[in-house]
Amino acid sequence: MRGKPLMAGRIVPEGGWQHRLKPRRTPRVKVDRHRQFIKGLPCICCMIERGAEIQADDPMHIRSASLLHGKDETGGGRTADDRWTLPGCRPHHDEQHRGDELGFWQGMGIDPFLLALVLWGVTGDYHAAVQVMREHVRTAGWHRAVEGARAAAEA
Repeated sequence: MRGKPLMAGRIVPEGGWQHRLKPRRTPRVKVDRHRQFIKGLPCICCMIERGAEIQADDPMHIRSASLLHGKDETGGGRTADDRWTLPGCRPHHDEQHRGDELGFWQGMGIDPFLLALVLWGVTGDYHAAVQVMREHVRTAGWHRAVEGARAAAEA
């Protein structure tokens, strides 16, 4: 075949290969109003474990990803957007990040992605947020009872 030889520009994608290999990092969305709102709510884990509404002082950012909810993976020095935040106390925040994060939430009986999105939607409305959390606690209690019965049956 005669004509011009193939040029490297036609083979290498625009921006080069490195551009294609590195995942794009989007800047973290920080919303101080929402973070302060989350800090003013009770710790969701204390509500489930103790039935007590102890004020959260340490917002728990969800690190795990969920394609269903549009949540990207974070970690390695990156914190999730503030919309992916749940109210928590320091001990539960530490426990959340200690090991298997999704296992932690599953053990609590919480869908962290759904709860975070609902709290994001009611930012500023304390009473609506607490009602949503109480409903999550009720559902989590049912979930934990089912899991406990299942574990007892297997033993």
